[in-house]
Amino acid sequence: MNQVYIWNRLWYSIGALFVALVVYFSLMPSPPQLDVSAGDKIQHLAGYSLLGYWFSMLFLQYLRGQLIGMILLMLLGVCLEFVQGMTGYRSYDTADMQANGVGVLLGTVLARTRLGGMLLWIEQHGASRR
Repeated sequence: MNQVYIWNRLWYSIGALFVALVVYFSLMPSPPQLDVSAGDKIQHLAGYSLLGYWFSMLFLQYLRGQLIGMILLMLLGVCLEFVQGMTGYRSYDTADMQANGVGVLLGTVLARTRLGGMLLWIEQHGASRR
């Protein structure tokens, strides 16, 4: 898939906002919790799936870029877990790291499906309505 985005700055800005939200929710003292069994793991999986999907869409035509993005997102998840363990009000959990990593992989795989064309579709339909 050869995708060139017109609104690159917007897409990267939204991606940076997603990263900032993950960092914020990871380090806030009392984050919102899903009231289900393993709700915390579901939140980790969902948040990192979104990050993996978003950044993989941006680098869809560059396998190397996708791999670097996956590694950086996984490192983010690992680093945030270590920082959580140092806060005194959050805890370090290797299962959270695993959920983060699986989320990144899931999001990257999703971006390799037809869903990976979402940003291009938005650009094409947004430009046609002007």
